[in-house]
Amino acid sequence: MSQALGEIAATLGGAKARASGQRKGYSTMLISLAGAVTPDGGPEGELELAAMLESQGVTDAVAARYGTADVFALAHQLLALPRASEPPAAPAMQIVAGWEPALLLRSLLRSALMIAMMGMLLVGVQAYERAMRALGVPGWTTMLGLLAAMAIAGGMMQASGWRVSQALSQGTTRAVRPLLLLGLAFGMSIALAVSAALVGGGMLLELPPAGLAGLGASCLALTLLLLLSGSLVLLERTHWAGAALGLAGGGAWLAHSAHALGADPRTAVALSYLAAIALLAALLALAIRQVSRAADRGIYRVPPAGQMLYNAAPYLAYGALAVIYVFAGQLNGWLGRVPDGWTRDQAIAALNVAHLLSLATVVISQGVAEYALRLFWGAIRAAQSEALVCDYAAIRASVQLFLRRHLRMVLLGQALASLAVAALAQWLWARYPLEALLGPLVTPMLYISLAGYSLLAWGLYGCGFAVTVARPWPAVRALLAAATLEFASGLLLGQAGGFALSVVGVVVGGAWLALSTRRMIAQMLDRVDYLLYQAF
Repeated sequence: MSQALGEIAATLGGAKARASGQRKGYSTMLISLAGAVTPDGGPEGELELAAMLESQGVTDAVAARYGTADVFALAHQLLALPRASEPPAAPAMQIVAGWEPALLLRSLLRSALMIAMMGMLLVGVQAYERAMRALGVPGWTTMLGLLAAMAIAGGMMQASGWRVSQALSQGTTRAVRPLLLLGLAFGMSIALAVSAALVGGGMLLELPPAGLAGLGASCLALTLLLLLSGSLVLLERTHWAGAALGLAGGGAWLAHSAHALGADPRTAVALSYLAAIALLAALLALAIRQVSRAADRGIYRVPPAGQMLYNAAPYLAYGALAVIYVFAGQLNGWLGRVPDGWTRDQAIAALNVAHLLSLATVVISQGVAEYALRLFWGAIRAAQSEALVCDYAAIRASVQLFLRRHLRMVLLGQALASLAVAALAQWLWARYPLEALLGPLVTPMLYISLAGYSLLAWGLYGCGFAVTVARPWPAVRALLAAATLEFASGLLLGQAGGFALSVVGVVVGGAWLALSTRRMIAQMLDRVDYLLYQAF
């Protein structure tokens, strides 16, 4: 999704001017402004339109991209364009993005690598939790700190990806380094503030010093690890991040198995973490150097830090809410009633298994969604270049067709991933002793969870479209309402019918998110001047 955001920045420039006599790829903003001026207004109309263009930030440099000398010449050409009849008619042929299997394959491979990274992080988190428990740190304090870290890192990656992808799409590679460094610094500042708040809350609850250490250290340590690995993912170096985590964890495990680190497993955990941080930092520096050496095609002025962070706030909220949504579904089950024959630890393990397996399917389907959103701006530019002036019905029809077509692809990918995960999980749990290692597999709970996460994938596709066209606040509101509904319904069902019924809350929240995002997109498509939504 983050890579798709950068396509917005290139849209204002539109397509390069075509050969003389052919229609240029004018953006919807230019067309809509031209439509507000009487076409036969003569020189006065051209002056009026030129003033309107300059008020919207269109300069002579932008006009040159359309093959004109200045803003006044651009205004003259815009007023000379043929206009749509009233009422505007839909085009005879809809314009959709072409099929790009190589891009789809890269997106799916990146999703597979993300799942592998999630698995390695899960193993590391479990080892860290055991090491902290050996120090007397309560398990719930460690998990609370880790949850805070994931929410902070998820939000910061969404916020950083907004700016980094914009810079990369414009070819201004020299801006990547300061943008990433600002994101890392701001993310760690948030983690420090949250850690201090968690420790303060723990002191009010009179937690022992070990519990306070678990709250603070868990949040800070995991935030740094996730920010470094996430920055590599933003630079399309996901395989580097996976290799670093694998080498650090594998090396520490081999050293511990060979008794080179002594008998205390906490030494291996500390060594693997430090090695992972060192490797990720070195690889990130190398990736930034490689990106910066690429041909720089323009000037990217980094806004003041305060302005940039203010504009990044909705993206930060959206990324954090996506993480909170997933954990809210698990938390209401952890608090649910435990029936006879179960222990609390068994119930939590069963919930974790169902949710994590279902989450893997969403990661796969979101690879398909990312593929679609990366194609979006090419499709909308094609639609804009073919539509008549003010013929919003034609553009709207093309966008609707594009979204429906790729939604079917996302849902098909989600369905195939869900079937594969359900079959593979039952086979693995029946053949290998995974229940003792990961927890019991409750098949009905897994099926319900897969259905809920499939609805989540549908809703996230709609939210991703809103974020792609720089309308993150509607996506934030929809996700916040869905997370609240998911937690409340799951908590009530978990208390009434046992922890296993809490997964129905995921279905309720996912259904709400799918319906609300569908309504949100319909409202956004009432007007399709997407460039007016830019906030860069």
